[in-house]
Amino acid sequence: MKHKHFKEMTEYAIDAQKTDKPWELWETSMTPGTDLCQWRPVGSHPAWHTFCAYRRIDPYRELKEAQERGETIQTRDGSGGWFDVIKGFAVYDAIERGDALPYPVEDYRIKPKTKKLYLWAVNSNGSWSVHSWMCETVDEVQQAYNKDVVNEFKRLDNTIIEVEA
Repeated sequence: MKHKHFKEMTEYAIDAQKTDKPWELWETSMTPGTDLCQWRPVGSHPAWHTFCAYRRIDPYRELKEAQERGETIQTRDGSGGWFDVIKGFAVYDAIERGDALPYPVEDYRIKPKTKKLYLWAVNSNGSWSVHSWMCETVDEVQQAYNKDVVNEFKRLDNTIIEVEA
């Protein structure tokens, strides 16, 4: 009868042919299949306990979980910039299915949250002044300023500057 972790041991042996620290590619859990399941990095060569579970670390797991939460994934374009991976793209579908992705993990990222710099002229009891706010929506600008003191907001221009948070 073969060992419970025969398949994982075989994969680990292949990793050991490629690196002198194959355990850095693996994680283990003492509570697999339960709500208490926590996967932790393997700190040295695994002991292959039958009461534990072992798995190879999926370098794309963070991207897959982010996409499941509805966050946008981006990949590099040919010029070094980033573009959104949208439903229907082969990469999007591969992430959704849990398939291997065509590019190294470094060529993907979770789209950073952006805040916008808004410039406003604020009328506070007849006295106008210029203010700027970093926020995600115009409503946040209006909430950020004391509405009891401010009688009127005027947008100074239509240009929005996006800044990664």
